[in-house]
Amino acid sequence: MIDKRLKAEIMPAAVLLNNFISNGKDSNYEFYLLEYLNQSQFFQEKSIIIW
Repeated sequence: MIDKRLKAEIMPAAVLLNNFISNGKDSNYEFYLLEYLNQSQFFQEKSIIIW
């Protein structure tokens, strides 16, 4: 069942522009999101290599 309190909106264009992250040289939201997701438990577990 979907929680009706959850809501999604399209991100404004300004969020996707470069220098979105303050004090982050050559950074943008895409890089931030990529790093954020890579640190998640889901992707950390996916990256475990079993020899």
